[in-house]
Amino acid sequence: MFHEVNDTQVLLKAPEGYNINFSNPQKDTTIISWIYSMSIIQVLLAFIVGPSFYTLIRKRGKRHIHSSYIIMAAAHCTVYVSLRSSLLGVHIWEIPVENTKEAAMLNLVALLLFITGTALARLSLCITSDQLVRFEPWPRYAIYCAGGLVLFAFITAWLGLLFACRPVDALLNLQLFSKDKCIDPYVFLKFQALSGCVTDIILMVALITPVIPLQMLRRKKAFTVLRISTCALPLGATLIRLVNLFDTHENPDTTFVLAQVTLWLTIEGNLVMICSLLPSFNLFIQRLVSEGSETLSPQTNGDQGHGIWQMLIGTLFIPSGTASHSDPRDSAQ
Repeated sequence: MFHEVNDTQVLLKAPEGYNINFSNPQKDTTIISWIYSMSIIQVLLAFIVGPSFYTLIRKRGKRHIHSSYIIMAAAHCTVYVSLRSSLLGVHIWEIPVENTKEAAMLNLVALLLFITGTALARLSLCITSDQLVRFEPWPRYAIYCAGGLVLFAFITAWLGLLFACRPVDALLNLQLFSKDKCIDPYVFLKFQALSGCVTDIILMVALITPVIPLQMLRRKKAFTVLRISTCALPLGATLIRLVNLFDTHENPDTTFVLAQVTLWLTIEGNLVMICSLLPSFNLFIQRLVSEGSETLSPQTNGDQGHGIWQMLIGTLFIPSGTASHSDPRDSAQ
């Protein structure tokens, strides 16, 4: 079952003419560099998480910790360990058999953490979207369906990945792994990615639908639709990940091709988390601008300049008609 190279057993035989070097294996340096970059972005997201947490405490009185951020941070740490240990982004024939169990365990834990963090962020986005369209029944029903789909896909992927093999140890111990005893884990990853695409589309349509009949300037309406369309950013990353899963499905060099899937999973997770944090971050910006306006109100010379600044901040960050969660039908009158 195993192949021996320089007195070391490997799971897969290397291509003809390939020079195997266990001490310095060939790595997919481009993908690995991008994964590190996504980890840096994850750290920088603390500048959004902090103000969002502050807003939830001061304005809404909720001591709510963004659990998705913590889980995603743990996932990034797990991926970092895999990369530093040369267990991800490395050809499977340059990983000794005794290290494949550790590689399988780290990669499985990272996948489960990313799936959990992304699901929590999407559920948070569903809750926020429901608050914005609470006066429109059909968009709310669509958002409920999207939230149910997120939960169903999360539970299915989790249980499917954990109990894909019989015995369960065969998922981590490649010496016991057999296609006859295991369900292909790619099936669950594809289903989770596909459900993410459907969820993002439902949320985007549910938020845009109430805006279309509103009586407002075309430019303002187009800009509002454009801002709502930021929900399509995670959709793009999820679609690319889904295509990657189909392309790499039959590739036996799992530890090498899994790096590409991990990269797009990190990008998708970061984008979904940013979208879920923006509403509370908008409230923080709104509060900051409001307090600054009160501070500068006695200064006559600064009023005009601050008014322009407030208008720019409001245009860029505060969605019109959503900050106060007013009834869209009132805005149309």
